Amino acid sequence: MTKKLLNLLCILVLLLGSLGTFKLMSKEIDIAFGQNRPPYVFHELGVWKGIEIDIVREALRFKGYSFNNEIHVVNKRLKRAVSTMGFDASVAVQQQEDGTYYSDFFITYINYAISRKKDNLIINNIKDLSKYTTVAWQNAYINLGEEYESYFGLNIEEATQRKYAEFGDQERQNAFFWIGRAQVIIVDKFVFDWFRSKLSVTYDTSDEVVYHDIFPSHTYYQVNFKNKSLRDDFNKGLQHLRDTGQYQEIIKKYLH
Repeated sequence: MTKKLLNLLCILVLLLGSLGTFKLMSKEIDIAFGQNRPPYVFHELGVWKGIEIDIVREALRFKGYSFNNEIHVVNKRLKRAVSTMGFDASVAVQQQEDGTYYSDFFITYINYAISRKKDNLIINNIKDLSKYTTVAWQNAYINLGEEYESYFGLNIEEATQRKYAEFGDQERQNAFFWIGRAQVIIVDKFVFDWFRSKLSVTYDTSDEVVYHDIFPSHTYYQVNFKNKSLRDDFNKGLQHLRDTGQYQEIIKKYLH
């Protein structure tokens, strides 16, 4: 090997080492978010934005982190983005026993069963939903508790299965309700209101609706991290946002 070639190789090694050191010093992370559930996360004018993105970005920025690679995936991929896809963080998931690290609760969804008032549906509990055509978001059967899963989970009865569907795209889910393909929609109130306004350009969304408050608690989500120190730093940043009022300011910005 010539001396000139050896010198070039040494320079290349130094450059690669410098790039790795720069990434470490800048604390860049690869992160996965969900998609198309405004106002929490959505794509508008070529930019991804929303309550979840802003809260996570600002909490991590407080501890010196920034996003290196940001992807947006459906819920089924989101819950395994850290454990099997190699990402540093995955946003808006619920804890699993998978050997990774989960943050404090960072966002709360307030879910209802919503029907048209003119349909006069009787919905007093989760079991009542099995009588009607119902649409929910992808993995709702996991997110909404054991009783909901017992009716609409993997062992769903055939008669109920024909009347129940989950959507990875919540715009399609809401459209199904407004075009009359479903009698009931299971959804967070803010997501419902957002799409009701957006879809009014295409569909008639003027029907009066009823909010059936049948779920025993709100739905709480976390951020999943590859390592403990990153999780701990995020929790500290999240607490800072709450203590300073910045957390509420972010939410208010999108709930206009």
